[in-house]
Amino acid sequence: MSEGQQPDLPPEMQERLRAMMMEPIWLGRAVVKAVEENKQHIITHPDHLPTLKARVEALYEAYGEPAQPGYGGGRISDA
Repeated sequence: MSEGQQPDLPPEMQERLRAMMMEPIWLGRAVVKAVEENKQHIITHPDHLPTLKARVEALYEAYGEPAQPGYGGGRISDA
């Protein structure tokens, strides 16, 4: 069920929500372009950049000593 099809919302709210949604054709074009260009991510809402930056910064700030002191494993070598 898409965001604009939530049955518990009054019809007028469903219509307002639908009016704010991206047209599927544009998202489809972005997907095709990303596949053609071998890109891993598609940016659909560039105005969300400050929120994304804050999340990444929070991850960097949380980085530190592992849960098990001195633990440095967890990666499989390429050998």
